[in-house]
Amino acid sequence: MIISGTPFLLTGFFTLVIVCVFLFFRKYPLNKILLWGISGIYFLVLIVCIWFPIYIQPGFRMFHAPFIQPIPFCTIAKDLSSGNISDIGRDICANILMTVPYGMMIPFLSRLKKRWQYVFHMLAFPTAIELSQFLLCIALDSHYRTVDIDDVILNALGIFIGYILYRYLPKRIKDFFKGDVFSG
Repeated sequence: MIISGTPFLLTGFFTLVIVCVFLFFRKYPLNKILLWGISGIYFLVLIVCIWFPIYIQPGFRMFHAPFIQPIPFCTIAKDLSSGNISDIGRDICANILMTVPYGMMIPFLSRLKKRWQYVFHMLAFPTAIELSQFLLCIALDSHYRTVDIDDVILNALGIFIGYILYRYLPKRIKDFFKGDVFSG
């Protein structure tokens, strides 16, 4: 059985619209509603990309790769040696690009002041993504994903690039979204 991410995405989007409308009628500032909406859409799409489709069939093996790949750049090196260049480029770009928005959102959604806090986010978020995929595979006894340290490294690089892009955003954009997003 294959579970598509479409129902999750539609349900999440509908819920997000309701929350944003509720916040609007509660007189929340427009900048906070927009930030909640943009962040919500990003996280919905991210969840669909990292978890779906879900294959529920005990013992199902979609890939013949190791279930856990703890050696950095081993998967990339293996793909390079097999001449799988287009897949490498797609995987590297996808893993970097999917976390660039998160790197840009961290300063808007949190009050991080110290660099080590940001580095913590750069490492914890991609680790949480891979851990969630690992736990999902275990829970469903369906090893259709490979948990790979390369993904953590590339996701962290994407977060770093997002933060660099945030630093170059015009001041008026930063000021518009400035403030405590969790208070009314």
